[in-house]
Amino acid sequence: MLRKIVLLFFMISLSVAVNAYDIVIDGIYYILDSDSQTASVTYKEHKNGTYKSDYAGDVSIPESVVHQGVNYRVTAIGSHAFQGCKGLTAISVPTSVRMIGHFAFVRCSNLKSVMLSEGLDTIRSGAFAQCEALESIVIPNTVTAVHDHAFAGCVDLVSATMGKGVTSIMNSVFTGCSSLTDIVLLGEITEIGGMAFYCCTSLNAFNIPESVEYVDYSAFEGCSGLLCITIPRNIMQIGHNAFRLCYNIKDVYCYSPTVPLSSADIFGAYSDITCLDSATLYVPQDAIPQYISYSPWAYFFSVKPIEGQETGIELVHSDFGASSCFSPNGQRLPHPQKGINIINGKKVVVN
Repeated sequence: MLRKIVLLFFMISLSVAVNAYDIVIDGIYYILDSDSQTASVTYKEHKNGTYKSDYAGDVSIPESVVHQGVNYRVTAIGSHAFQGCKGLTAISVPTSVRMIGHFAFVRCSNLKSVMLSEGLDTIRSGAFAQCEALESIVIPNTVTAVHDHAFAGCVDLVSATMGKGVTSIMNSVFTGCSSLTDIVLLGEITEIGGMAFYCCTSLNAFNIPESVEYVDYSAFEGCSGLLCITIPRNIMQIGHNAFRLCYNIKDVYCYSPTVPLSSADIFGAYSDITCLDSATLYVPQDAIPQYISYSPWAYFFSVKPIEGQETGIELVHSDFGASSCFSPNGQRLPHPQKGINIINGKKVVVN
């Protein structure tokens, strides 16, 4: 009998809305920390696994609130605080706020304007995911971390500026931002995470910053509008499928004097890379023999020096109807062999 009563009480408690706030001032819900005299913006209630709030219109968060004669500085927007608030159209975040929590604005489908202030340090995972009406975002220089999926699925996002404090583009930050055309990276970025720009189909060119050493898996996969990519001198490793399904790629500039560590599928599996049949790879002049010896770099229609100089070391795929065919050491061959051949004065790779 006692077990049944306890179970009934538990089931009833699940269906009861739990207020998550301590106070509400001017329509904004807060949790107060009396020890630090700080306040966090939060949601109205949590019921049956759903976070509910009634925020709507243009909301401006104050730097501080007063409760019972005590001044509380607003330092955070808590996790799920504005989740699913379809009536929210604009949000202004003051300089006092240091952190925006997980999924704080997720699925605010009519949120068009976000004003973030210097002083903000961290944007947690999924904070603005699926804010479908958001058109632009500027991350302040004080921000040091923008976590995974922060802007994933913001399909109307056209421009994004990452401030000087951001040193890593984390996994899936801009996944599915199909309208994104302008991305500005002001910081010393060292890594572009997995699926960071996955299916950003409106990107037509991307200059990977000079400071980047690692491009992770599928970072630009599905960027079907990408025509030109620039890979910096300091690149050390490129993850698998990094540029898979970039069907319209025409020019790749890789400034690394040595072939970056990578698998053969950075442009996709062999069946996916027909786009390279008409693409040109530009690399340092002295590095051409290295690049044409490794997959997938050898699959490019042509490999040319970045300087644009004639070197005689240019890879051009042909139909092998050649009248002269030599091995790399000058030995005449009756027909092209697997690997590097010199055909009519051109270097040709046979796979």
